[in-house]
Amino acid sequence: MNTLPTGDPEFDRAMAEFRAQNTRLDEAGQRFEQLRGRGKDASGHVTAEVLPSGSLVALTFDPRALRLSAADLAEAVLAATRAAEEDAGAQAEEIVTFMHGG
Repeated sequence: MNTLPTGDPEFDRAMAEFRAQNTRLDEAGQRFEQLRGRGKDASGHVTAEVLPSGSLVALTFDPRALRLSAADLAEAVLAATRAAEEDAGAQAEEIVTFMHGG
């Protein structure tokens, strides 16, 4: 993209702003592609990883998690997944703020 001054200060300023916004948008897109929310249950025995969409992509169990009852293990998985979704949401908010120049 041409970065030479055109002689029109208002146009040059607008173009510089456009280039800066475009750069932020490109970086934000890359950050969204790499975004993964991570969370643990309260005990730390279960870890979940989700995409920005909320899709679960990884679930890890500490050996102590396998000593839990089925109901407690299910609750731990849900808690870890909720924490991961919250983390993904917080990261997405940061990216949007960055996109808008914040």
